Amino acid sequence: MNKKVIALFLIILLSTLIASIYGVIHNQITYSVSSEFFTKDLFYRFGLDEYFMEAPRLGAAIIGVWSSWWMGLLIGIMFGIVGCLYQSTKMMLRQTLKAISIAIVVAFFTPFIVVSYLFLPEYLNSTSLMQYEVMRSSEVPQNMLIQNDYLFYLAAQIHNYSYIGGLLGLIAGVASMIWKYKKSEITMKLANN
Repeated sequence: MNKKVIALFLIILLSTLIASIYGVIHNQITYSVSSEFFTKDLFYRFGLDEYFMEAPRLGAAIIGVWSSWWMGLLIGIMFGIVGCLYQSTKMMLRQTLKAISIAIVVAFFTPFIVVSYLFLPEYLNSTSLMQYEVMRSSEVPQNMLIQNDYLFYLAAQIHNYSYIGGLLGLIAGVASMIWKYKKSEITMKLANN
């Protein structure tokens, strides 16, 4: 089997594993913002309400894996395909690992930067916090009371913007790989002249 094909499968596997670990860590942080977002919303949406109320952080970790593995698969496929542009398998792997690092950093910081920009001023002006009413999904019991609507909403926004962060990380990683490839091509052409 071709070394690049093996490298492609390794990249896809590795990026899916990294995305799953990312999801676990991200959800532990988001759980710290609002445990209610998990125990009173996501657990119901994912059908975990009967199983993880006694171990909610474990439930949040499982949701993190379920919510992020597919993004890692997509990123791995895209980075692996772009990585095939490189002549050597070693360079393919090196540049793909750099792109995965870029994607992780962008995906991690995007939701926190966006949420801080959008909601930190309101948090500092606590009189405006009363405007937040939780939008309930159909899976959540209607009689369930949310103790802190603002933190619930904040955690939901961090969760939602993390998908945008993943997409931006994918774009940044692919752009980095293409830029490095073009740069290496120009360098090789200049060296041959």
